[in-house]
Amino acid sequence: MNRFETQFIPGACALLAILASGCSKQTESTPPPANTEPTAAAGPAWFEECAAESGIDFVHVSGHVKDFVFPEIMTSGAALFDMDGDGDLDAYLVQGGSWSQKNGARDKAPGNQLYANDGSGHFTNVTAGSGADDRGYGMGVTTGDYDGDGDIDLFVSNLNRNTLLRNDGSGHFEDVTEEAGVGGNVWSASAAFLD
Repeated sequence: MNRFETQFIPGACALLAILASGCSKQTESTPPPANTEPTAAAGPAWFEECAAESGIDFVHVSGHVKDFVFPEIMTSGAALFDMDGDGDLDAYLVQGGSWSQKNGARDKAPGNQLYANDGSGHFTNVTAGSGADDRGYGMGVTTGDYDGDGDIDLFVSNLNRNTLLRNDGSGHFEDVTEEAGVGGNVWSASAAFLD
């Protein structure tokens, strides 16, 4: 018998014995202890629906059609970030799309939405003219200062072509995807900036 067999056989037998002991049928069940403490009354709800009051009227379009393709079951992303350096968290909401977008119909997609926070928790849709209205088949978004200028930029992961949006600090974005070489003609579900 070699060294492997002398170590393996006893170990295998021990493992088999442990596994077999876990298969025993328990005949009695111990009931849980009775609750002797009175239960506290339910408190106020932790979360409250306030989208309408906040000014966010975003409706996500999943792009679902009868084909049941895998990207249709993915949800889109959202980012809270300070787009204009005023100290308030603004919102970028990523839209879904349609399977026809995979074949180049980006202009028909509903488009991502950018909302500016006024400091009181009320948001205004500032997408038009911001340059942040990417119309890819959105999967997710990540924020970071990719160019080191102190402004938070956006990277949107999409089905087909990703989008890198450089922030000029005022809440206006420029699509620099091609310049940065990060478009990728693939399905990207998520992303992260690392330093």
